[in-house]
Amino acid sequence: MKRTSEKVFDFSELLGRIIIKYGTRKAFAKAMGMKENVLGSRLQGKTNWTPEETLRACELLDIPLNEIPRFFYALKFHFSEQ
Repeated sequence: MKRTSEKVFDFSELLGRIIIKYGTRKAFAKAMGMKENVLGSRLQGKTNWTPEETLRACELLDIPLNEIPRFFYALKFHFSEQ
């Protein structure tokens, strides 16, 4: 069997910052001007953050631009047997 890894982004630090600053994902989604289900899709890695959304989120969450990789591009790996 061949072992493969799938790269998946880990948004746990971003979610933590959202909860600290806004209390709920719903409140943050409203501040972002997006529906809560769209935010959920982004945080689950099902759809990608646009550059504009990333910059807006950084503004709202007081994330310095040099920390974008930490919040938006942290990797977690899933291994599967093939």
